[in-house]
Amino acid sequence: MLEVGNIDNLTVEGLERAARICYLLSIEREPNRRESYLALAQIYYNKKMWTEAERWYRVAIGIPKTNYYANNEMNYGHYPLGQLAVCLFYLGRKDESLVYLKKALELDPHNEVYRNNLQYY
Repeated sequence: MLEVGNIDNLTVEGLERAARICYLLSIEREPNRRESYLALAQIYYNKKMWTEAERWYRVAIGIPKTNYYANNEMNYGHYPLGQLAVCLFYLGRKDESLVYLKKALELDPHNEVYRNNLQYY
């Protein structure tokens, strides 16, 4: 069992580590849903750990949508594609990044962030 310890002594790093452990346990339990993979990817994205974030976004994108009632629709649409595009951009892989940005824009053509990001290519 994961033991957190005294709540007064929690650090951001400790909470982040606990979150990563929880997401990995969730992935082990339900490997065919994108949600935990994307949450894990977002942790690395927020820390600008682009290679790790890319890895988890790619795994998530590879999971097909099912009729499971609790699937978050956004996770099967533009969101992971747009996030992956940013990771690839910062990894210096702009051509590949643009491909994913365009895919995200196809799914959400009015997204101002995506439209604005086109100027950087």
